[in-house]
Amino acid sequence: MLKLPDLKPHMVSYGIDYAYAFNIRKQDPDELVTIRELPGPTLKIEESIHSPILHITTRGPKESQYAARDMAHLIDSFFLDRDIFPFMAGTTYVLYGERVSGGPAFLETDEFNRSLYVATYALTSSR
Repeated sequence: MLKLPDLKPHMVSYGIDYAYAFNIRKQDPDELVTIRELPGPTLKIEESIHSPILHITTRGPKESQYAARDMAHLIDSFFLDRDIFPFMAGTTYVLYGERVSGGPAFLETDEFNRSLYVATYALTSSR
């Protein structure tokens, strides 16, 4: 099964070189990519295909309304870029990624005046 931290090296090599948090919400640093696997059933075919749903939040630095948006769109490009798939993430073969909903959207400005954007993706992977 896919371990979320195993995605980081591929995302960094794509140019998404920020701090990451997995399944937790952190206050620092300002520029942060948070990846959470949503709860609930995922598609499993004969215990060999797994399709986790990932909720990704980007947060930009204080007073910058565009940084989080640009980060979110770069991540969107990563998950939709068919040239990078398939790849190995740890011991999991990631076949492809796709949007579950529309593209990245503005979520809110937090109490520290940092903009947050969100998007949701499904990955199809095999062990």
